[in-house]
Amino acid sequence: MTEKDVFKEAKASYGWTWRRAELSDRRHPQYPNKYSLKSPKGDTFIFPDLIVFVSAHSHLFSPQQLKYKQGEKISKAVYGLASLAPWARNKQESWRGWTWTDETEASPQALLPKEYQFLSPDGHVFKIADIHKFVQAHQKLFAPRHLERASKSDKSTKAARGLITLAPWVKLRKRSWHGWTWHDENNPPPPPREYSLKSPKGKIYKTVNLREFVVKQRRLFTPAQLKGDARKNTPMAVLGLTILAPWLKHKTKRWYGWTWYDEKNPPPPPPPPKKHFLKSPGGKTFTTTDLKKFVVKHSELFTPDELEYPKGDSTPRAMRALACLAPWYKSRLNSWHGWTWHDPDNLPPPKPPPKEYLLKSPKGKLFKTTDLRKFVRKHSHFFTAHQIESSPGKKYPRASETLALLAPWRNSGAKSCYGWTWYDADNPPPKPPPSPLEGYLLRSPQGECFKVTDVRRFVSEHRKLFTEKQLARTKGTNSLRVVNGLLSILPWRICETGRTYYGWTWHREDSPLPPLPAPREYTLMSPSGKLFTTTDLQQFTLKNKRFFTPQQLEYAPREKHNKAARALASLAPWRKYPMAAWFGWRWCDENHPPPPPPPPPREYVLRAPDGKVFKTTDLQKFTDCHRHLFKDEHFEHVKGSKKSKVYSGLSNLAPWRTSSVKIKSWFGWTWYRKGCPPPPLPPPREYTLISPSGKVFKIADLQQFTLENRRLFAPRQLERFPNDKTTKAARALACLAPWRKNPTVAWHGWRWYDENNPPPSPRKYAARPAACQR
Repeated sequence: MTEKDVFKEAKASYGWTWRRAELSDRRHPQYPNKYSLKSPKGDTFIFPDLIVFVSAHSHLFSPQQLKYKQGEKISKAVYGLASLAPWARNKQESWRGWTWTDETEASPQALLPKEYQFLSPDGHVFKIADIHKFVQAHQKLFAPRHLERASKSDKSTKAARGLITLAPWVKLRKRSWHGWTWHDENNPPPPPREYSLKSPKGKIYKTVNLREFVVKQRRLFTPAQLKGDARKNTPMAVLGLTILAPWLKHKTKRWYGWTWYDEKNPPPPPPPPKKHFLKSPGGKTFTTTDLKKFVVKHSELFTPDELEYPKGDSTPRAMRALACLAPWYKSRLNSWHGWTWHDPDNLPPPKPPPKEYLLKSPKGKLFKTTDLRKFVRKHSHFFTAHQIESSPGKKYPRASETLALLAPWRNSGAKSCYGWTWYDADNPPPKPPPSPLEGYLLRSPQGECFKVTDVRRFVSEHRKLFTEKQLARTKGTNSLRVVNGLLSILPWRICETGRTYYGWTWHREDSPLPPLPAPREYTLMSPSGKLFTTTDLQQFTLKNKRFFTPQQLEYAPREKHNKAARALASLAPWRKYPMAAWFGWRWCDENHPPPPPPPPPREYVLRAPDGKVFKTTDLQKFTDCHRHLFKDEHFEHVKGSKKSKVYSGLSNLAPWRTSSVKIKSWFGWTWYRKGCPPPPLPPPREYTLISPSGKVFKIADLQQFTLENRRLFAPRQLERFPNDKTTKAARALACLAPWRKNPTVAWHGWRWYDENNPPPSPRKYAARPAACQR
């Protein structure tokens, strides 16, 4: 291949080409117009053009070095070799083992292309220098699809691309490509491996080519196994037998009964069949190794339903059920229709005697029982109805489950249950240690004292003293909130919440009790400005219901105080985050004086178009009460605002508005000032119209004219648009006026009449003589 041929192949597609002098324009005059490089293997190359050299000797570079840089037209190898030249701006001493040399002559074999040696599937050896010419000259050796182009932008064929991957200097080298392999005289390829297979019937086959074996032995496989794979067009039997080979990393032991046969390590003989030891409902014992034959032989021992074959099954129901009695079965059955497993050599051990429960009632009476379920139902008068009932999804009463936890062989740690304890005459239980709560009294918020030894029992006995929210369980635990709260304020415990829990406190018996704290006083101011003082907000809200709405007097779930009382309590200044106000209610005392009264509302003095004067402080109520003074379209909302057009228009007449927003009049409405007479009303415009029949009308009010002269218009012309008071005819006639921006010429024969320019008279047609008429 010459340099010209290589340069032609180096051209890119889509009309882009390389300029040969692109890397040589910047060379210094004192250096020769040639590159002299030394490869990592020691060969010297002298050439004039880098691009042609890299494309001709692509086997000397890796695929990554032959890729183009992002946004560039030259490969990475060209850039790297160009940086070795002494005239380069950023000169490098070496690049991937390549260096610059000053030798004037190249090695004899440096510019010779490498020789390819291939072994065809037929066993012929080919030694070639150009793969592309070889493929074109020997097209009969390849399939038609391998002679197609690899891609639209690549002119080389798929066969040339595939044969290049067999070269030993390629980074991602392949062993074979459609039967073609690399031929090395010094290192011949190893002999093909032999497959030793064992069929499902036990026959042994040995072969070298699995595809030929499957084609010859087609009778050993099903049609589905002989079908080709969707990707490789290879029979499924070939793929299945291939993964049985022991030299594969991910191999399988069996494929549809086929296994690998190893002569040195033959498979062990099959284990002897397992024996089934059965005992009939009549007490007779049987021993068998084949359950199907046993069921057929002793069919008189089974019913007709048990001897039936289920749909899609080849075994009777009795055989399936008797197989489930075996001890090696995963979901074993203890018995089936009276049949059980009876092995004389491995009889089950005798059942231990039932354990005896020794219980002591809360009144001190002793009981002995082996069945807690019967005991609870027999002595139901010792338990409540809730304890006798069973839990959801269980069969035993709740009392029997909890009493079983008292047994010493249960590691539950329970010592008592509903007052019941375990009693053992030989080993009586030790006396319980003194309670740490002895010597302390629990004081309620009302001042009542209680002597408590167990906080949980005290809470269960005095549930009425706590709210439902306090009796709820804490999230993620089974303990009550009130129990945790009372335990957290014990004298010997340090708690961040203080020494009180909703008014409950602990005190020693030998020390005097401190006086109860005085109730806090709430000083509140209503929205009307009235002051109230109270110590009980709940009672205050119930007495003064007129100040609150029904929704504010409702109760939240698990709360004793209504929503109004809880909200008013949050106004107190001693709260961590007090509220400033709640629906007009405020806190009012010496340190918190009431807010100053709001300024009086501004008064609007407006003059209507007819000269009538109106005074108001609320424009919204004024426009709602005097809707007859405005049109319906004036009550539409302004674009991008929630206010109506009439509200924004009248508010802009006020003198306190800014100059950019203030207006003098709005549809005849103006601001009234004393001593200023109203401006004269403009005279009403007169409409001069000519009807389709030629009659001229002078009209001041089109709406009234259309209603009085209904005979001149059609019924549909006298209809009205939605949200409009004028008829369609009045709207259409108003569009004929010349002072309109875009007046209409005519409307159903109606025109504008101008005395200076009267309309032309209609044409007159002469009557036809009677003699001419037929």
